[in-house]
Amino acid sequence: MNSKWFATALDQAQARQRTRGEARLNLLRARGASLTGIARELGKDLSTVSRVNRGERRSGLIEGEIARRLGLSASEAFPEWCRPPVDPHVPPARRRRSGRLRGGRRMPDRAALITALILDRPMCLDCLVVQSGVRTRDLDGTLATVSGVLSLHLAAGRCRGCGTMTTVLSLDRPSR
Repeated sequence: MNSKWFATALDQAQARQRTRGEARLNLLRARGASLTGIARELGKDLSTVSRVNRGERRSGLIEGEIARRLGLSASEAFPEWCRPPVDPHVPPARRRRSGRLRGGRRMPDRAALITALILDRPMCLDCLVVQSGVRTRDLDGTLATVSGVLSLHLAAGRCRGCGTMTTVLSLDRPSR
């Protein structure tokens, strides 16, 4: 197999595996490391470290340690979380845009993501943080942006993310 075809060690490993998580796991094993060792060193649960490796959960600390053990940058080790770089030579008017709010203001990407998550499925704050990747401290501002445009409801109910009865956030689907 021609090694020039692949951009990184992760790409080479992924060519032999089904998912990036499996590729990272096999690269770690080849370098004499394991998710168990990473979890023990960081004082984290193995299940949390495994979910981060599979790309189901975000954690800068765990992602950084896995990347360090792989000998890659975090953006190379976890390309599923990294946005493609913005070409400075392309004028901003030609770059892809998100939807616009009333008054022509741009709707932030994280507000659009949170809106999509809770539009038809009420969710608790914990599930919203995990599934959106938005930090807990940034969630209040994002929810304020959403509530300025749509009717945001906070009520007791079943979370569609984890299934527990708790306080959930929901949105009414706007009428046309």
